[in-house]
Amino acid sequence: MRREYLVAYDISSNKTRLKLASLLENELLCLRKNKSVFLGRLTAEEKVKIFEIMEPLIRKGDSILIFQLCKTCMCKAEELTKDKNPDNETIFIE
Repeated sequence: MRREYLVAYDISSNKTRLKLASLLENELLCLRKNKSVFLGRLTAEEKVKIFEIMEPLIRKGDSILIFQLCKTCMCKAEELTKDKNPDNETIFIE
């Protein structure tokens, strides 16, 4: 069963950071919400896969956080953003 997850990370190595971002974005089809924050619908196996691949690569002080988001949490999510296109307005999601 796929569930909504928020994945956030703080990784010091550029190579390791790029590997995780590529895994999330290209293989697991997560949506990048910030430089180090992704939203995605993952299975339990995919969530475990992230840790299995990344565990040997992260260094002391690095972290990867994976939060399962329930429907209530998703409905309460709010976002304030400006699109990279300067013609677009500020967007609020409620």
